[in-house]
Amino acid sequence: MKILLFKVSTCSQCQKQEALLQKYGINYIPCELFKNRQLARRYNVTDVPTTLLIDYNNDVILRYNTTMYYSQLENLKNILG
Repeated sequence: MKILLFKVSTCSQCQKQEALLQKYGINYIPCELFKNRQLARRYNVTDVPTTLLIDYNNDVILRYNTTMYYSQLENLKNILG
């Protein structure tokens, strides 16, 4: 499984989301929204920050369309093991 974080570099909420993922030790792949338009379309991403948990078949398991809360970060960390 992998985590994709769709973001825009000038977005303060995106920066906050990145900091939270790093603080909780969650590895993620940063995806600049405007540089990854095809991938964003594939996963129907229109807002930032959007954090996706993707399974081995490239299907979305979890979607967070805003900055994540503590409980969501803990849940994601538990899923990842």
